[in-house]
Amino acid sequence: MATQDQIDDLPDTFELAPRKPIEFGGQAYTVLVLREPTAGQLKEISRLSDMEATIMLLALSAGVPPGVIEKLGARDLGKGAAFLQSFTQDAQPTGDDD
Repeated sequence: MATQDQIDDLPDTFELAPRKPIEFGGQAYTVLVLREPTAGQLKEISRLSDMEATIMLLALSAGVPPGVIEKLGARDLGKGAAFLQSFTQDAQPTGDDD
């Protein structure tokens, strides 16, 4: 279980450089800047399946259309998902102030 200090030490952003540039909508994406998800973004994805939620949260976090994320390779998808999961795994409030 992550401690509050570990959660506080997480970086605010993560630069994901896809192994291959992503072409979507006439634009090339060489770096996606992922940001800490907001409560509203987490709520927005809460009723989606696991993969749909991952794609949508990555898109929301990076400020790109979901189609960009759908073109990521599996390894890049995993890296981005791992960054976002670091904010949500074991990070539920417990009522403790420690």
